[in-house]
Amino acid sequence: MPYLASFDPPGAYSVRSVEYVGPLSSGQRTDYAWASVSPAFEPEVFMSGQPIEYVALAPRHAGASLHQPKEWPVHVYVCVAKSADLTLSSRLDPDELRILNWGLLYPTRDAAAEGKF
Repeated sequence: MPYLASFDPPGAYSVRSVEYVGPLSSGQRTDYAWASVSPAFEPEVFMSGQPIEYVALAPRHAGASLHQPKEWPVHVYVCVAKSADLTLSSRLDPDELRILNWGLLYPTRDAAAEGKF
């Protein structure tokens, strides 16, 4: 199970555990994934008005893998569907996603907390 830390801005939220729950394709990219984060993001983290448990994770660099990383950390965009009823859809147009944050995936909670490359 990977762990998510904020990269930009740094320290925007505490480390979250990540559980992949399904694949996501968007535009030409087929390497995105839906994930459940624990704990859920509090509403004030992204000014969402409600907690966010499910996010789309998109590798920032083409060729990077969420499921079998060649190196850690993995740079990801943390996204949500612009419409809640599209959450967990297996295919979305790029304009149906909203980027919340630039995050980093680490193999352990300790590594994520330290934030080292």
